[in-house]
Amino acid sequence: MVYLLIVLISIMVVFSQFQSNIPVDNLCQKFTDEHSRFFNWQGLDIHFKDEGNGFPILFLHGTSSSVHAWNELTNLLKANYRIIRADLIGFGITGPHPQKDYSIEMYLKFIDDFMDFLGVNKFIIAGNSWGGMLAWNYSALYPQKVSGLILINSAGFKMDKVPARFKLVQYCAGRWLLKNSTPKWMVKRGLREVVYSRKLDKKSVERYQLLTLRKGNRQAFIDFIISRQAPKPELLSTILSPTLILWGRLDKLYPLHHAHLFKERIPNAQLNIIENAAHIPMEENPSECSTMIKKFINALQNS
Repeated sequence: MVYLLIVLISIMVVFSQFQSNIPVDNLCQKFTDEHSRFFNWQGLDIHFKDEGNGFPILFLHGTSSSVHAWNELTNLLKANYRIIRADLIGFGITGPHPQKDYSIEMYLKFIDDFMDFLGVNKFIIAGNSWGGMLAWNYSALYPQKVSGLILINSAGFKMDKVPARFKLVQYCAGRWLLKNSTPKWMVKRGLREVVYSRKLDKKSVERYQLLTLRKGNRQAFIDFIISRQAPKPELLSTILSPTLILWGRLDKLYPLHHAHLFKERIPNAQLNIIENAAHIPMEENPSECSTMIKKFINALQNS
């Protein structure tokens, strides 16, 4: 099946134009704003945004995503909370790690140094997909710094459905294709695997495509997938933070039974299900996510 997919994609690539890498300065002009800042860490300029006032919440996006995944949710929350979000290393404007280090340990070190840089020593940490796995690993490692944990369709257990582009990384031809051709139809196909609605917003498709074309990001994705580490779900039982689990009911990558696995293993966890949403409910149904997050934080502050 994968070989057939490679052949079909190869035929389509022959009749399509190869996409060149886009310099980061060009992307900064299009995808940064007055809230954008940069944090130099180990030679990398990390793009991040810091908005609002109140108790701080750090949002961590998933694979191949960016700070923009949280745009609508940020707008709904920043009147009450300080919302911090960064383009994780290997993605978005931030770009690839110079030594191709995409280990969980590297990301956790970055998160800790980043929050120290901001002078934030107590915060709520929230993550979607891969960002969710980083969030719960950080909570297990630094319990004294985490007031609350929010997992949104988090990684942590074996995927029920592996995305096609993840499979392509296993093959030389697939890696070549991923590094050299990222047509819009391929981006749409990838997004259809993570959203409930078949109708995709044109601006979102363009954003995902252009940020993937950021110089170095396509190779970073390949290196990231090759170096992926197996999760350690045994750490979940050590998490001390009150935890909110938000789950898009229609997720095909991590179906609803994954949410129940998290709830069973994290001692102080509650589960809320987001209807009419799949793997990225904060983009598909930000209003409902916002309501549930506010309720969770109000309970924390009143306890």
